[in-house]
Amino acid sequence: MGDLVTLKNPEAHLNDIIIFTYMNLLCDNLLKSESQISAFTFDSFFYPSLIHNGYESVKNWTSKVNLFKYSYVLVPIFTPGVKIKDIGHWTLVIINMIDNSINYFDSYFTGLGQNCIDNIKQYLKSELKNKNYDSNMPCDWISECVENLPKQNNSIDCGVFVCQYAKRVIYQTNMLFEAHEIPNLRIKMEEEIVKNTLDL
Repeated sequence: MGDLVTLKNPEAHLNDIIIFTYMNLLCDNLLKSESQISAFTFDSFFYPSLIHNGYESVKNWTSKVNLFKYSYVLVPIFTPGVKIKDIGHWTLVIINMIDNSINYFDSYFTGLGQNCIDNIKQYLKSELKNKNYDSNMPCDWISECVENLPKQNNSIDCGVFVCQYAKRVIYQTNMLFEAHEIPNLRIKMEEEIVKNTLDL
């Protein structure tokens, strides 16, 4: 996979293919392990389609999927040209169906979290209504822009942080990693993708 160069190069910004591949690996590994926890991920095109073109533009993305049956739903978000040297920034929304929460993860404090949460809340409301799901989902979700997180110390590692946040939330492990560990985490993520298995 040529895109692995964005992981191998410590000065490279992770691209959307690597982000989606890794998020899929997180979800698929749960299936392989026959865990009671399950996860679904959108790709990075979902969120911009939602906010620029509305629910109608994305309603068919889940035509064969009931999001509300998963434990977690991952929404990676790429915002072009936001704050960091105009190269764009990766953040993450995790919808937790276990405790009915929507959490926003940002390694750089861009201040965009509440807007993203509000958009996802409206999406979920529309999804429930459109698909006529018999669900006990609440009208008001618990939401948080998570602040007590490891933070990046440069302009390029946001994608690695987003992948680590997702892994540690859905596999319920700690968030105890630091910016200086990112080069080693890049190597580990590359190995996981190549081997198509997670190192937990």
